[in-house]
Amino acid sequence: MKDDNGRLTPLKAIRAKCKDCCGESAAEVKRCHIKTCSLWPYRLGKRPDARKREYTDEERIAMKARAEHMRHAKKILMGKEKP
Repeated sequence: MKDDNGRLTPLKAIRAKCKDCCGESAAEVKRCHIKTCSLWPYRLGKRPDARKREYTDEERIAMKARAEHMRHAKKILMGKEKP
């Protein structure tokens, strides 16, 4: 459960602790009823207080263009399209 650099992120560390507490069962972590535990809100590996990011129209257009570029590059690498 480490990131690409081999480090354990805080949320992944919390998730690992919850799995340890629940006998390594992800299903039991999800069903955990111990709401007095300070880790309970973070047990699913997400920040409950995180706000959704709102993008501007320009950012959405740029993201769409990057995604299309990546799809095209993938097809070229797989030999389904020519450059």
